[in-house]
Amino acid sequence: MLNIEFHANALAEFKQATIWYNNQRKGLGKEFFEEVNSSIDLISKNPDIWPKYLKYLHRLILKRFPYNIVYRVKPDAIEIIAIAHQKKKPGYWQYRV
Repeated sequence: MLNIEFHANALAEFKQATIWYNNQRKGLGKEFFEEVNSSIDLISKNPDIWPKYLKYLHRLILKRFPYNIVYRVKPDAIEIIAIAHQKKKPGYWQYRV
């Protein structure tokens, strides 16, 4: 199981989305938070299961929420590049890599 590192902007996206969902309905933010965390746990155990995305990155598509987790596998860790909303401009986060 590899360690997880968050790009600062990815962590901010995660926090903002959690707050936004919680403001929509009490407890929904917690559900979003839990889905992202369980997905990241799966990534840390099996990082190469999800398909390559833009040659050197991977992408996990959340089941319930319209978000992708974009990450790269490094020798000693997994770096979360973006918690990207699927309706946002594609690739807006690419400057982070």
